[in-house]
Amino acid sequence: PSRAADNLFWLGRYLERAEATLRLVRSLCTSLMDSDSAVHGAGETLDKLQGLLVDWGAVEKSARGGKVGDIAGAALHDEEAYGSVISLIRSARRTAASMRERLSEDFWKLLLNLESRLRDHGEERLTETEGLARAEAALQALASLSGLTQENMNRVAGWRFLDMGRRIERGVNTCRIMRQLAKNDATLDDLDLLLDLVDSQITYRSRYLVGMALTPVRDLVVLDPFNP
Repeated sequence: PSRAADNLFWLGRYLERAEATLRLVRSLCTSLMDSDSAVHGAGETLDKLQGLLVDWGAVEKSARGGKVGDIAGAALHDEEAYGSVISLIRSARRTAASMRERLSEDFWKLLLNLESRLRDHGEERLTETEGLARAEAALQALASLSGLTQENMNRVAGWRFLDMGRRIERGVNTCRIMRQLAKNDATLDDLDLLLDLVDSQITYRSRYLVGMALTPVRDLVVLDPFNP
């Protein structure tokens, strides 16, 4: 039915958008902690990272330039922000509730548990370490949901709409990230952050033995038909 198809399509989009936002939060928290990998906390790259969260509606514009822990906490737990992780997961849960019979019990319990965890910790102020831990835990829950949809759902028309929603949303998010981080004047930090956000660090390093460069990064992220 068209209503079920629409709900499955948007369920896929909400889950993918939440995952992209969590990756932004993870990179934001890591930027000031990890001294061994690329330090995205330096100047313009950190500002672009915060700008993406603002543009996506995850945090208020006034929060830009503030403490990383506060920005991460708002992006995770602010129920008033339409693009925060809690808001996106709540939208996914509402969408899923109208078609419970099409989703497994494991899927439903995981979704409810994730929403509950994000809601219960909304009043606390976070450090970078706490923000990173919560983003990682939420990403693991979303990976479990993705695994259930890929391995446990029948490949009928409904599954195709769910998969379509995820892939369209991923394409939109990747283009948004590319516009910010892969301009002609992109720094090495920008490119390194871009590969982090689209989960392509290992692929890039195994394919290109030279250092980071703009053209091969663009090619891998946007044009490579074998890179999901």
